[in-house]
Amino acid sequence: MRALLLTTVILGMLPLVLLQPHVGVLLFYWISLMNPHRLAWGFASDFQYAFIVALVTIAAWLFSKERKAIPLTSPTILLGLLWLWMSWTTLNALSPAQAYLKWELVSKILLMTFVTIPIMQSRTRLHALIWVIVGSLGYYGVKGGGFSIQTAGVYQVVGPPTTFIGDNNAMALALDMVLPLMWYLRLASRSILIRQGLLLAIGLTALAVVTTYSRGGLIGLAIVVAAALARSRHRLVLGLGVVAMVVAMQSFLPGQWFDRMKSISTYEADASSQIRLSMWKMAVEIARDRPFLGGGFKVFIDPAVYPRYNPDMPDFHDVHSIYFEMLGEHGVVGFALFLALGMATLWQLTWIRRQTRKREELRWAYDMASMIFVSIVGYAVAGAFLTLATFDLYYLLVGVTVALRQTVQACLKDQPAARSSDDLSMPATWSNAEAPISTQEGR
Repeated sequence: MRALLLTTVILGMLPLVLLQPHVGVLLFYWISLMNPHRLAWGFASDFQYAFIVALVTIAAWLFSKERKAIPLTSPTILLGLLWLWMSWTTLNALSPAQAYLKWELVSKILLMTFVTIPIMQSRTRLHALIWVIVGSLGYYGVKGGGFSIQTAGVYQVVGPPTTFIGDNNAMALALDMVLPLMWYLRLASRSILIRQGLLLAIGLTALAVVTTYSRGGLIGLAIVVAAALARSRHRLVLGLGVVAMVVAMQSFLPGQWFDRMKSISTYEADASSQIRLSMWKMAVEIARDRPFLGGGFKVFIDPAVYPRYNPDMPDFHDVHSIYFEMLGEHGVVGFALFLALGMATLWQLTWIRRQTRKREELRWAYDMASMIFVSIVGYAVAGAFLTLATFDLYYLLVGVTVALRQTVQACLKDQPAARSSDDLSMPATWSNAEAPISTQEGR
């Protein structure tokens, strides 16, 4: 029944995608991030819904009147160069068959990132996309938080199997990244009911992060909260909420949770931490031997490379770090491009904040840029302990950043000194928390 319903909904929306390509972008990322087909049974669990939606979306976009040009900004140039470099390292991979399969998946992610940038350049569309991200991943946060309350936090919160967010560590990272976006939606909503609902969702999602039992996720959560406090316009409300949650969790969480978190400060005696350090050394050894090529995708799960680069490891493990993952798989050049892409994206977000800080009609863009900044910082910190260098949400946020800057630039060009009348603006008498989202599309 679930499979039939899901198939009917997705295929039934394809005619609308042909008429409105931006609907295809929203549908694609709902499938890609939430993986609703993994919650169904039968044929649906392995059906290529995202691939079909992507093909229809791209075809509709190419034959539509939507803008086609991809702006040449530092993030788009670096993203393109990183894609080319990963293609080159795949051709020279130590495990070519496995590397190609991963390259194919990553290429689909990056292609849709580039398609998203020109299509989503308006306030309404970007806001809708943030809602899709929050709804897709927030579902697991709210569900996981509720499950933790029911079970007193005894069990780990995990994601749907065979997905990017399938294990507890990946789920923690994804939820860390979605929390700031929830706060943005709360700031942007006029409805008291929606704002209160999002506040509840934030609390449950934060609890879900904690009860993934992911140490990297906990560190990421702390950084996300600190960064949000630094960049939010409502520090007092947010700060009081954080204090209340910390006090409540201390009396709620079981002793086994505290025992696991204590190993953060005693990593020398923790077996998993020692394995992780060994894998990081392996990444360095691969980069030393192949500085310009690395080992290619999936090199860390190939038993054949261990006698050469990590002979003391009895079996293979993930490298558990986005940075060492890029270094070992794609060499020094790939690692440098990956770092440069992150820094360029943060710089773009800083530019948006600077340009919109004192413009009431662009306060929505200021808040969106601020919370995306926090989300990417969360990825950069928690990702230091997780193997998710090709996580689709991160690259989507890079694309959203570029689209947001283009949208803001268009508004600044058309309305250099005052409010505009299209969906980029809002009356100066509204506060940001009260400003509704217009249903009109921006230019």
